Amino acid sequence: MVVIRYSGPVRGVHMLARQLSETGLRVQFSTPEEKRGVGQEIVHVLLRIESDVEAGLVGGASLAVVQRVVRAFKDRHPGVRAEAEEKGED
Repeated sequence: MVVIRYSGPVRGVHMLARQLSETGLRVQFSTPEEKRGVGQEIVHVLLRIESDVEAGLVGGASLAVVQRVVRAFKDRHPGVRAEAEEKGED
């Protein structure tokens, strides 16, 4: 399993999850509560990416895809912190 530690605006986590899903990955995360107010609230979210055998994305292949998507996302959204790493199955 690959995990992404995300810190940034709440809308960004949804955009990142959608982009990852569009590559055929299964993304799970607890939706942060969006609060109304002045300015953008920064949220800290852990996204879990599960290997998708049917899409041919297993182990290192899924990590490579996740890292590519995260890198491109951070290039377009420079204030966002997002780091991907592979975790062993529990």
